[in-house]
Amino acid sequence: MQLFQPDNFSESKIKYKKVFGDFNFITILNHYFKEYTLNDIFQLDRPEVNSENYKVVLSIKNRPVIILIRKYKNLSDLEQIRLYLDLIEKMAKNGVLVSRVIKNENGELVMKVGEDIIALFEFIEGEYFSPTEERFASVAKAIAKMHASFDLLSENFVNQVAEFSEETKAYYNIIKEYSVRDFDVIREIIEKKVTKDDSDRAVLEKIPLFIVTVAEIKSFEKLWLSLPRKIIHSDLHPHNVLFKNNVVVAILDFDAVRISQRGRDVAFALYRFGRQFLVNKNLDQVKLLGPEMRDIFIKSYRQIQAISDEDVVLMPLLLKDEFINKVLLVLKGIYLEKNHVWAKDLSKFLVAVEEIDYFWPK
Repeated sequence: MQLFQPDNFSESKIKYKKVFGDFNFITILNHYFKEYTLNDIFQLDRPEVNSENYKVVLSIKNRPVIILIRKYKNLSDLEQIRLYLDLIEKMAKNGVLVSRVIKNENGELVMKVGEDIIALFEFIEGEYFSPTEERFASVAKAIAKMHASFDLLSENFVNQVAEFSEETKAYYNIIKEYSVRDFDVIREIIEKKVTKDDSDRAVLEKIPLFIVTVAEIKSFEKLWLSLPRKIIHSDLHPHNVLFKNNVVVAILDFDAVRISQRGRDVAFALYRFGRQFLVNKNLDQVKLLGPEMRDIFIKSYRQIQAISDEDVVLMPLLLKDEFINKVLLVLKGIYLEKNHVWAKDLSKFLVAVEEIDYFWPK
């Protein structure tokens, strides 16, 4: 498989499609606004797994108002969602760039309308990431400020995040442990198939690398497990950060917050955003640009928030651990459980482990 091909994060324009019909929106809005006119409803025009997000255009007292309605699909515990929305409120008060939550008529952050769990947010105009050094440095600094704000949370709040995050259906809760044997099993299943498609062959091609990577991660496991564990966002990819005029205007989607190594969050964002600079570049260019983008990101982060040298040194292993978890979740889903929910992401997960080494060459 070719490395550094365009992926779903390579398009910076946010696209919406118009929604026709009510879909309970009037009922929802009546819990938030006394007098309004509903003008238009648009839904994000891309696959959404964990939630549905709608741009809703209203008129209130002859003034145009745009809000975002979020329908939760993955999370179903109201207390858990309420905690995460409370976290966003705390972030906003500390000056972190987020989309503020709108409370309903009873002052609640989240509510159930029929079978739907709903939260409303102020709508922020912006676009997704496009690879400029200014935007890259801006996202590193915004993440650093978010991490600094996490450190101000009370011990009780952190403990609640820890408790709830362990109950989600996230990949890190499903794949708690892994070994070389997991990949041997997948390989055996594929090899027994009479007819193999391109996806099967791509997986077989990468399994030797995954086996070597698992051994590498395990050999340093005591070191990275000894790093301090704090709250992290856990899903810092280019669709969860909005930009305007080359700077970050909002970090989105705190539904995956958990307790882990801070370097994991930084490395994940560094790779997800940094790889966009390397898309369609030849390998000679990639070898030069990868370490350069790594250094820019870490330096920009450290201008706002400290991160230990130990975290920085172990970032590639933390990141590989992250993607071994992700790729194993998808492979087990496809080959053991006949679950193809995340199959669309398989191609980018298959190349991630190899691409990481271009940011942290050995």
